[in-house]
Amino acid sequence: MINIDWTVGMQAVNFLVMLVLLNTLVFRPILRAAEQREAKMTELERSGRQGDEETSRLMAKYDQAIVDIRRESAEMVAGARAEAVKQSTDLLAAARAEFNGKLVAARNDIDQQVDVASAQLKSDMRGFADTLAAKILGRKA
Repeated sequence: MINIDWTVGMQAVNFLVMLVLLNTLVFRPILRAAEQREAKMTELERSGRQGDEETSRLMAKYDQAIVDIRRESAEMVAGARAEAVKQSTDLLAAARAEFNGKLVAARNDIDQQVDVASAQLKSDMRGFADTLAAKILGRKA
């Protein structure tokens, strides 16, 4: 059977002393460490979300920069192509004008040479005709 005597009181006092000591030396430090750990985890989670948001913002900025650079490079290429086409058209027009000028000059030169040759042949033809007529008729020129 259970005897209640002064040892039960001592055990109750011992229990209360141990409870106070354990609460002061073990439970409160563990709870404080758990709270600090929870606060640190919350801070790290918040910092991680901010990092993710910053990364997303920077990636959007990077993607926009890539789009802008591609657009600018396409505009530069189109401008360069247009300039090249304009220059080639200008060069072709200048070459055609030069060719036409030389062609006109050559035709004029040929026409002059034809006129000179024709005049020369006309004057030579009279002499040939007189010589030929003299030979046919037996006369001496």
